[in-house]
Amino acid sequence: MPMKALVVDDDSSNRLLLEALLEQNNYETYMAQNGIEGIEIFKKVNPDIVLMDIMMPLMDGYDATRLIKAYSGENFVPVIILTTLNDPEDMAKAIDCGADDFMSKPIHTLVLKAKIIAMERLRQLYHNLNIQNRRLKSAIEEIESSKQQLEQYSTKLEFTNAKLELLNNKMRREHDAASNMFKKVIQHNKQSCVNVKHSIISMETFSGDIVLSRLQSSGNLYLLVGDFAGHGLLAAIGALPVSDIFNDLTDSNQPISRFVFDINKKLKELLPPAVFLCAAVLELNFDKNLMSVWNGGLPDILLVGTKCGIKQKIKSQHPPLGIIDNKNLNCDIETYCFDSEDYIYLFSDGVTETFNPQNEMYGQERLEANFRWDNSIKSKYDPDTILDQIRQSIDDFRGTTHQSDDITMVQIRCSQDFAS
Repeated sequence: MPMKALVVDDDSSNRLLLEALLEQNNYETYMAQNGIEGIEIFKKVNPDIVLMDIMMPLMDGYDATRLIKAYSGENFVPVIILTTLNDPEDMAKAIDCGADDFMSKPIHTLVLKAKIIAMERLRQLYHNLNIQNRRLKSAIEEIESSKQQLEQYSTKLEFTNAKLELLNNKMRREHDAASNMFKKVIQHNKQSCVNVKHSIISMETFSGDIVLSRLQSSGNLYLLVGDFAGHGLLAAIGALPVSDIFNDLTDSNQPISRFVFDINKKLKELLPPAVFLCAAVLELNFDKNLMSVWNGGLPDILLVGTKCGIKQKIKSQHPPLGIIDNKNLNCDIETYCFDSEDYIYLFSDGVTETFNPQNEMYGQERLEANFRWDNSIKSKYDPDTILDQIRQSIDDFRGTTHQSDDITMVQIRCSQDFAS
């Protein structure tokens, strides 16, 4: 698309000459005989360059230049003044009106061509500068808008954080209150026996593991060790009804098969399908040195002799409690003999399923190695320190790996002297 030029001159010969020169330079040329006519044409065609005479009737070149610059706004339209005047004051007046260059009459074609090329360059630079300025202005506006949005978001975030802090404090208070209540209920419902030692290392505030023991007036010891699926509050909730059932049934001297039956029924009613209880229920008769056992899902129960190591491994024979209906539940009990110097050990799977940084599992074999006995050397197994020894062994094995489950260890001394 050709560029457009406006020639404003009252001399027809000058107009024709300029028209010919401009067309040689691929300009589409428009002519005006005075300033008023020039202004009207300028507003209609929006030329890219204006060649303006000074001395004209009706409106001279000064006023016409001033109006053209006003109508141009942000667009740069170069105005070249054509004049026979050489007075510096006239040139200064033209510059004040907005003129961009001067050319003396008579017109020299090479000079005119050079000035037009220079004005084209200047016009292109001005155009590019305007584009950059608009982009810069747009970017500044976007930054200001973003800044305002960030300030609004910051205010909302501060308000939200304040609300979250209040909610967090409330939840912490409720959590602490629930934890204290849970501990008090379990402690109230649990009568610890002097020959039962246990250690529960919780992964969270609430433990999903439970240890309950009760010594009857007959001298028999009842014990329940349980490990709820998962950990935390959801797993711990089931400990409350289990504790109530355990105490009710021990008060009435019920067989441990009844414990299994009633606990399974209650958990099946209360807990969601994903939550169940791996448990072992034991009754120790110290007069007859007999142990009745029901193991549903716990790792092997170990009967350990003081001077001979592991004597018996009592494996799980049943599914965990809370999974199947009572009509399909097997409550059969196994019976084992023990000596008064023996010890019985029960563990949750948090012990055997501890992982190290190499993703290796602690396992049953490493656990049983703590009870190794060798007649040729001093015994590695010491019942007084064994639980601490196992705990240290687990910590050393786990290394930097985080604890992934509750860890419970129980020791029962099979001496009637310690059962009273």
